[in-house]
Amino acid sequence: MIGWILIFTGSIISVIGALGLIRFPDIYSRTHAQTVVNVGGTCVILLGVFFQAPFFSLYSVKSILLIIFIFLTSPVGSHAIARAAYKSGVKPRKIHEDELGYKIIKDEKPFVREKEYEKTNQSGYKFRKRRFFKRRP
Repeated sequence: MIGWILIFTGSIISVIGALGLIRFPDIYSRTHAQTVVNVGGTCVILLGVFFQAPFFSLYSVKSILLIIFIFLTSPVGSHAIARAAYKSGVKPRKIHEDELGYKIIKDEKPFVREKEYEKTNQSGYKFRKRRFFKRRP
């Protein structure tokens, strides 16, 4: 009975988080909603599976390992996405004070790939050939 209640509660949390993904205005709020769906909803559903499965069966052990894995990796991934968005210049919708601005080095720029094409006089682009090994004369 406890397992079914946890599975139902996790499903409700996941639906609320999915609505947050649609309703929230910017990427920072949406990453928060995505983390709530992953950590809150999925972990509670897996906890319900743990209580429904027989004690120390394959399902219960897998669900506990998945809870630990999701609990550790999902917030880190959301933080990396939000930090990459901040570094690339995406501004939050409403901000009163930029508390992160002094922590990120101003000279640190994201990786910029070298141009692989050149503009020609004709319409279109001319792609440069990449040579991995230089020819010897």
